[in-house]
Formats: sequence, C-alpha cells, structure tokens
Amino acid sequence: MKCPALLTLLTLIACDPVGNPTPPDAGGLPANCQRIDPSTDLYLGCTGTFLKGQVAKLCPQGYVVMFRDMPSSLRTICDLTLSTTKPDVFYAVDVGSWSDPASPFSKTACAASATYSMPGLMGCGTAQNATAFTGQGATACQNWPHAVVCPKSSGWNCPDGILQTATNSNPAHGVVCTRL
Repeated sequence: MKCPALLTLLTLIACDPVGNPTPPDAGGLPANCQRIDPSTDLYLGCTGTFLKGQVAKLCPQGYVVMFRDMPSSLRTICDLTLSTTKPDVFYAVDVGSWSDPASPFSKTACAASATYSMPGLMGCGTAQNATAFTGQGATACQNWPHAVVCPKSSGWNCPDGILQTATNSNPAHGVVCTRL
C-alpha cells in the first residue's frame, strides 16, 4: 500500500522514499531511523536510498535534514561511537566539502577551488572512503567531523557538493535529521 499525502498528514504515518509505509520502532521512530544520541530524539540518523531532490523523504514528520553547525553534544558520538558501532554507515548533513583529487582523504576544504575540486559531503560516520576532517578551516564546514568523498564512495553522488542535489544508492547510508 502506498502512503497517500493526505493520509500521511492525518495519521502521521512515516513513509520510505518510494512511498511505502515504514513501521515505527518501539520509541515511535520509523524503522529506517535511529537516535544518534540515545539520550534524546533531537537528532536522528535515517538511512535509505534517494534520488536527486528527494533527500528530505528520509526524515520522519517533524524533522528536517540537518543544515547547520554540529551541536557539541554530538561530537563524541560522531567521532567515536558511530565509528565503532556503525563502521559502514555515513550520515550526511547539508554541508558540502571539497577534496584535493591528488590526496582526497587527507586534504579537504569547505569550498571548491582549483586545488579542492572533488565534491563531498560533511556528516557523521566512517563508511568506506569517508575521512575524519583534517582539512582547512573546519569551522567553515560548521564543525562536522567527517567528510565522504562522493566520487570515491559507495553509493554517494554529489557532483556539486550539495546534499539537496545529491543521490544515494546505498541503503546503509543516510542523513542526519533534526527536530523542527
């Protein structure tokens, strides 16, 4: 059964990116989402594939894709906990990054330039070919600790370093959603 838009609004059903209902977990979250910080539901990691312009469908009702500075409360979780508990997952945020094609996993910047021309996305996690951010001016990347280099990744395509125009074909990856 597909989730009609009106039914979704009236019954607060969460739907996956293709419109199928997703069952909530015991805490009321859709099956594709988990609390990034187990002590709060302010920030969720929601996995799933999506096409260009459809990333917002991963976030349940009442949440949006994260687009601002990383909250300090998530620093340890993004740096250590997710790296250990979810080693093959990357949760992107709507903050782009750019890497040096000669050294894409050690030289990353927050804006494109002649040197930094390989697009990526900032976020949490250490999936294949994601790197701890060691580039120039981490505060310019809104303090997010990791970047995925899209052309070198498993599933990510972000030709302009913008999540809203990116695609993801790997169902293990997803986005950070924040409560409205």
